Amino acid sequence: MKVGAVQLRQVAGDYESNMARALSGAEALMRDGCRLVVLPEMFATGYLFSSPEEAAPFAQPVMGETYQRIGALCARYGAVAVYGYMEHDPNTRTLHNAAAAVGPEGLLARYRKVHPFVADTTWAVDGNELGPYFEVDGLVATIAICADVEFPEIAARQRHYDLLCLPTAWVEEKAPSFVWLGRAREAGRYLVAADLAGVEAGVNFSGGSCIISPDGKLLAALDAGDGIVSAEISRAPERSTAGIPASLQLSLQAFEPADLALRAPLAIAEQPDLRFDLAAMRMADHEYSAEGLSRVERLLAENLRGPASCATLLVALPLATRTDHGGDDILARAARSIAGRLGYEEVLLGQVLEGPQGLERLIASSAWPDTRSQAKAASSTGLRVELLCGHELDDWVPTRRAAVEGASVALVSADTSSARSPEPRAASVIPLPPSDDHPQMDTVNRSRLRAGENNIAIAISVSGAPMPLEEAGVYGPDMLAYPFYETVADKAGWVGRLAFGPQTAPAATATLARRPYLRQRKPWLYTG
Repeated sequence: MKVGAVQLRQVAGDYESNMARALSGAEALMRDGCRLVVLPEMFATGYLFSSPEEAAPFAQPVMGETYQRIGALCARYGAVAVYGYMEHDPNTRTLHNAAAAVGPEGLLARYRKVHPFVADTTWAVDGNELGPYFEVDGLVATIAICADVEFPEIAARQRHYDLLCLPTAWVEEKAPSFVWLGRAREAGRYLVAADLAGVEAGVNFSGGSCIISPDGKLLAALDAGDGIVSAEISRAPERSTAGIPASLQLSLQAFEPADLALRAPLAIAEQPDLRFDLAAMRMADHEYSAEGLSRVERLLAENLRGPASCATLLVALPLATRTDHGGDDILARAARSIAGRLGYEEVLLGQVLEGPQGLERLIASSAWPDTRSQAKAASSTGLRVELLCGHELDDWVPTRRAAVEGASVALVSADTSSARSPEPRAASVIPLPPSDDHPQMDTVNRSRLRAGENNIAIAISVSGAPMPLEEAGVYGPDMLAYPFYETVADKAGWVGRLAFGPQTAPAATATLARRPYLRQRKPWLYTG
């Protein structure tokens, strides 16, 4: 089946111009054989509104003018369209950021955005149901809108579907977004993203409308300006999935719209006193032995020459094999030795081992008398830490569970078989905020996605042969804050360290403390 997306350089408030250009693009796709066409979020009205009063003149009922005009086009070509619009509910007199699917016979599905972006909170009421399923030529599709897809639960639904339709108004980041690519890959579904590409109130929308395959590869993409994009798809592979684990059908404290504005001074001032340094390394080889840990100590001492920014250092060690070269007390001894050498009051080491019985997770602190065999621990300051293996980052569940259970940091042990080389993204002509001069910032990076979607800090250490691009690094808790707060390896023998604290990294530390994405989760919905 052929599917397509319309990209629009919208003009805020100019309904007729926006509608005419969108219909022209949709008709071109349908004429070319597309059976399903996706249009952007709120494409006909523009996206930014400061209040319900400002937005209300642009709102329509579900089957209003936009529905009628798009429906007539679908009837003419026997196709289906999914589009974003501003909905007015006449019964509740509320406004919603909404989407609808319309086919030749009429309305197929309707949906209201469940997870608001900060700009939605000024005028829209959240939806309270997941996107419904509908069929097009025997393929099953569903709908999410923009920021919804930042939550992995949206894509990881239990029922099989083939295609996620994503009307979006993506901002601040180059598109196709690494979030879109990651969601398609981990869910094993096609994703069609239709984005805005105009400018409103000085905000550049990202463009990058695309079709993504179930293995996370771009089948077709557009960069900037008005345009269309299309590709052939088929039924997505069947995947065994239990949907959302029961342990994740939990909720943290209530979400407040102010949590989306973490850069506000008030939000930063409210965060607790989190202070720690977090380090990762890239080694050619790593052995769990006294000699292997001595090499780790020398590598840290050679690279971490500056003064400690706080009392606590957390270090992820690369994945290693369980050997008979020493008991588990060697890890505790190494932690005490490193603390003395680097001048920290506490050093906490996380080590995952592969052994005959599977994975072993060892953690040692210079403040403890011995090594502990467990996946979770807390530093002497109460900072909660989770130990993970590299391959566990392929699935969204382990890091999500760690965050929901209160971890602020994940220490990840990996080798080149369980690390993933980040994938470069094409350049964009849209003038988006600069990320950084480091080439790693321009990649689709698994660790960055897991850290950002869970508002945790991740340190991943890797051993083994060089990779085209390295994943080893330390990743901050906000994947949409530019420049990214992260440091990424570029060679063997590399060590990176990030400091967290209200003075050293106030925005990142506030994100760790307030957990805006986690607090915005709606687990009671994630069962369909």
